Amino acid sequence: MTMTTEQLSATRPTSGKAKTRPWWRHPWTAVAVLVVAFLLFALPPYVTLDPGQSRIPVRFDIPLYYPVLIFHIFTAVIALVIASLRISPWFKRRYPSAFLTSERLYVFAGVVPSAISALAIGAVSSFGLVTRTSHIIVATLWLVCTIKGYRLGRRGETEEQRRWMLRSYVLTTAAIVNRMWAITFLLVLSPQVDTLFGGSQQAMLQAISGMSAFLSWTVPLIGLQWWQDSKDAAARRRASSMGSWQHPELVRLQDGVQPVGRA
Repeated sequence: MTMTTEQLSATRPTSGKAKTRPWWRHPWTAVAVLVVAFLLFALPPYVTLDPGQSRIPVRFDIPLYYPVLIFHIFTAVIALVIASLRISPWFKRRYPSAFLTSERLYVFAGVVPSAISALAIGAVSSFGLVTRTSHIIVATLWLVCTIKGYRLGRRGETEEQRRWMLRSYVLTTAAIVNRMWAITFLLVLSPQVDTLFGGSQQAMLQAISGMSAFLSWTVPLIGLQWWQDSKDAAARRRASSMGSWQHPELVRLQDGVQPVGRA
């Protein structure tokens, strides 16, 4: 019995058709909701431009501290909003032109000015040396990852650009993750202020600030790298499996050998 090429192709293992998930079940939807909730909570005190309402201790001994802080916050908001849009497949499909333009806005209106101003205010943070160190490191990494990703995109290296931009997006969310860690540590450590910190609220707050600052970007970056490595390993396994699976008669057809019984 002779098998046709179509019959041979039909014997290949195929995956079922991917089901379309409702928009609210996509991970990027959760990210967008989290970003909106964070902005509604964190942004109002700074819209008034009143230093007295700032949740971040203002260094009044440094005249430019508050203006630079406000500049950092509003450029970071631009970066955060654009990042939450750019990770959405829906936004890319629905508004391809805006998707392309948004990258330049993300880089030059968001990350670059925000990271540079973060270096300035982070270096004089009121929360201690550990927090200052973390702010300087994360601002530098944010700037490097973003510029690296942008330059790779300009050279047409799409896959590598995506990797570096994902790192940039993760670092963009550090402020949100920082608040989560800070609340957690505050709930855990507040009852132990007398035993662990000798009754010093300032010592406790500096410890919480330092731990939250570092964990806000190290843990997400490690998680992202693990996810990327897992995807790469899975892709290599699939490629190896597909490369090694071939029907014997299909091999003969590809080699130009007529199957037995073929006229």
